[in-house]
Amino acid sequence: MQASMLQAPRASVIRPRVPRRSNVVVQASARPRLPHGKTLKDPTILSASHSYDANVPKVEDPSADIEAYMRMLGTDFSILKMPLGASLTKMGQDYEICVPRIQIFDVWFQPRAKAVVFIDKDSMALECRECVLDGSSHVTDLRLNDVFNLLVRVRFTWDDGKTGGAPRIMSQASIDVDVDIPFPFSAMPRPVLEAAGSTAFMATLTIMLNGFVQSLVGDYDAWARNPALRAQRAQKAASVTVDEGLY
Repeated sequence: MQASMLQAPRASVIRPRVPRRSNVVVQASARPRLPHGKTLKDPTILSASHSYDANVPKVEDPSADIEAYMRMLGTDFSILKMPLGASLTKMGQDYEICVPRIQIFDVWFQPRAKAVVFIDKDSMALECRECVLDGSSHVTDLRLNDVFNLLVRVRFTWDDGKTGGAPRIMSQASIDVDVDIPFPFSAMPRPVLEAAGSTAFMATLTIMLNGFVQSLVGDYDAWARNPALRAQRAQKAASVTVDEGLY
């Protein structure tokens, strides 16, 4: 069997350097603890978290500062380009997110999940729920969609730089997976499965968050410098309602 790896689209292979603030926590033989999840028998728990901050250009026009941009962005995240061929599609007030393929041993799968946006006074969050796995024949043969729960949370805060320093965007993301390991993989030592799973999920989380924030920074720069673009997006945002309060 192959070692755990993140399999990017065929056109490119990226092996990211994981920043120091990434963290993986593994806990075995715990009861399910994710909201709205399936009842599992003896799930293995995989949890990964990652933080990523980036400076944004400083502007003099208060209507084009980072806070104004983030409020606008909360009405339609789908304007941002996703890394590694992932997609974020607006579906009414919510979104459907499809991430790149993840491979663990000889099983590959591609999660699709509903993403909900929440806006608070000084932060914004996305929560991914109702996940479905597409993938190799193992997904169907092992009935993987019946034996796992997944929850992804991403929270954004920002600093407009008015009190000193450069304006910046801060992000924190976590992924929690509960899974009843099916046979024949259940016959393998649990530490081996945990290591393989945590490596794959950590790599995906790191690439997705870093790439998403960099896309956000580039889009903010274009938006801040272009009054016509700001007016166009403001008109579109005025017709959109988002959930108030954090998850």
